[in-house]
Order: sequence, then C-alpha cells, then structure tokens
Amino acid sequence: MPTYQNNIKMNKTTKLTTTRLVIRTLTLKDAPIIRKLAGDVDVAKTTSTIPHPYKKGMAEKFIKSTLEKQKEGKSIELAITLKETGEFLGMVGLKIDKNNDRAEIGYWIGKPFWNKGYCSEASLAIVEFGFKKLKLNKIVGRFMPHNIASGKIIKEKLGMEHEGLLNQHVKRFGKYYDLETCGILRKDWEKKSKNSYLDYK
Repeated sequence: MPTYQNNIKMNKTTKLTTTRLVIRTLTLKDAPIIRKLAGDVDVAKTTSTIPHPYKKGMAEKFIKSTLEKQKEGKSIELAITLKETGEFLGMVGLKIDKNNDRAEIGYWIGKPFWNKGYCSEASLAIVEFGFKKLKLNKIVGRFMPHNIASGKIIKEKLGMEHEGLLNQHVKRFGKYYDLETCGILRKDWEKKSKNSYLDYK
C-alpha cells in the first residue's frame, strides 16, 4: 500500500464542504471566537486537552502551532463553520502518525450548537478526507466513557470498533478519567461507507 509520506502533500489551506458546513483552515481571526467557545467549562469537560481557564493569548498560540504542524504534515486542525453564514461552530482534526499511515480524530463544538448534528457531519467529512485524500490506513478515536455524545459519534456515526480501555488515562479538573479507544481500518470504512459527505472542489 502506498505510504502517506510519498503520496500526500498537506496544503497550506484546506477547505472541505458538506451539506451544511464549510470546514476550513484556521486563521488568527478565529482566535476570539475560539477563546469564547472553547473557554466554556462544559466544552472543556468533553475533551481531554482543552485547557481551562482558557487564558488570553492561548488561542493565538494554538493557531500558530496548528498551522506549523499542518505544514509539516503532523496534523490538520480545521474550523467548522456554517456554510450559509460562515459562523464558527467548533473544530475537527486529525493528529497524524506518518510512519504508520494512521491518525487520531479530535473535535469539539461550542455549547450553543450542541445537539444539531454538526459534530457528526464534520467528523464524517474529516474521516472521508483522511481515507480518500490522505490515504490513511487507520483512524482511531478516543473518548471519556461518560461523554455519551462523543461515544455515539465514534461508534455509531463513524463505525469505529472498540479496541480497549485506558484506565485513569487522563487527569481533568482534579479527577482521573478512563479513555475508551476505538478504531476503523480504511478497508472496513470502504465497506461501511455508502455515501460521500464531501464536495472535493
């Protein structure tokens, strides 16, 4: 199978279009809304990485680091926006292991936009992008078992299979949490995937 390193060059800018969304490369102009939405403690609690409190300057530093990693092919972190208005909703991305043609999906959605299916739509899009365009062999997803919504996205929407439980793997807000690990191979995704979620123009 061809490898990621030999076949994929990460563009400086990426734009994925779905039915309701435009999923695009971050810019420094996104910093204020990232700080506002990601700064909500309820959003931070759904992830193992978003800091809280989300201090001034953190968003700018994060964006600059993200763009550099994208250039190097180490990861891709994209803004989820509404197609009709351009409103920023959250983020979705892939942390890439180039040596093994593998990536880990990550995502979050601002609280005002929960329960509208945006995160599922964006996740389906980035997984399709990962398999079709980046030629990844495997994509994994991890979530804290109490995060039922994230578990549904990973298992039900993305079709990932349970691979293991990492006991007390992360410390958040003074408590230790397990992480459930799931994954899907490209060959299995191709069998399960009936529709395309992306317009590649």
